Amino acid sequence: MLHMRPVEDWLCSCIGRGLVVSCHRDMGGESGCGVWSCDVELDGLPRQVILKVYQAGFADGSGLGPGGAARKSALALSELRRFGVPTPRLIGHASRGDMAAIVYQKVQARPWTATTRLEAAEALAKLHMIPISEIGDELACLVRSSVPNRDRTLNGLKDYRDLEESASEWWAEYPELRGEIEWLRAGGEPQSARGALVHGDYFSGNLLASDAGLKIVDWDLLALGDPMWDLGFLVGADREVGEEEAAGVVAAYSRMAPVDRAVVSWHRRCWRAFWKLRELRERGLAET
Repeated sequence: MLHMRPVEDWLCSCIGRGLVVSCHRDMGGESGCGVWSCDVELDGLPRQVILKVYQAGFADGSGLGPGGAARKSALALSELRRFGVPTPRLIGHASRGDMAAIVYQKVQARPWTATTRLEAAEALAKLHMIPISEIGDELACLVRSSVPNRDRTLNGLKDYRDLEESASEWWAEYPELRGEIEWLRAGGEPQSARGALVHGDYFSGNLLASDAGLKIVDWDLLALGDPMWDLGFLVGADREVGEEEAAGVVAAYSRMAPVDRAVVSWHRRCWRAFWKLRELRERGLAET
C-alpha cells in the first residue's frame, strides 16, 4: 500500500509540474495494480484525477511488464479519442525502476441507463474498425507485442472441476448444465475470421457512464485479437443481461461493424454456463 508521500511522488513524476495533493483515497485496485482517487490543485485549479500504479510483479496479462503496460495504456488514452473512442483525458505517466504509473482525469460516474450498453456497443464498433496502421508507431508496436486475452471466457468454466470433486452429486442433479459445459470445453473457443484492436476486458466495470457520455478505462489488455471476444464480454460478462438486451446490443454493433453471430452465440452460451456455475456456488450446492 502506498502512503501519502509515495502517492504524491508518483503524481509529481507523472505530471511533471507544480501541483498540490489535498487528499487521496485508495480504491483497492486489483491484479497487483494500485488505484487511487486524488484531489489535487494543478496550476492553481482544483482537479480530481485517478492514479494507477503498476507494481512490480503485477498480473501482467499482456506480457509487457509494468513500464510497457503503463505506456500502452497512456498511449491508448491519448490516441484513441481521435477515432471517436471515448476515453478519459490522460494527464501523464511515468516509469521508475520496475514500477510505472499513469494519471488520468477522474470520471464522475452515474448509474447506467437503458441505453448505456447500446452506447458501449457503438464505441466498441469504432474501436474494432480502427486499422492498426492508423495508430502511432509506438502504440502499434506495443499492441502487436501484447499477448491477446484469448480463452478467458472458457477459462471461467474451470470451477466445474471443483464442483465435481466437492459435490459430485451435482452432475446427476444438473445434467443439462453438465452437458453444456462438456460441449463448450470439447469444442474449444471459436474465433472469427476478422482481427482487430481489442480491449480485452470490455464489461461494465470498465465502462463508466457520465454526464459527458460513456468513458472507457483499463486499457492494459489492448491487443490484436478477435473482436467477437469483446462483444461477447459486453453481452455476457454482466449477469443481468437478458436475451432481448443482448440482441439489441449486437444489432447496435452490427450497424457499424461486421458480426460473426455464431461466435457471439458461443460466447453468450459460455457466459450463461459460467453464471449458472456461479449460482450453484452462491447457493451452497458445492458444499459437501
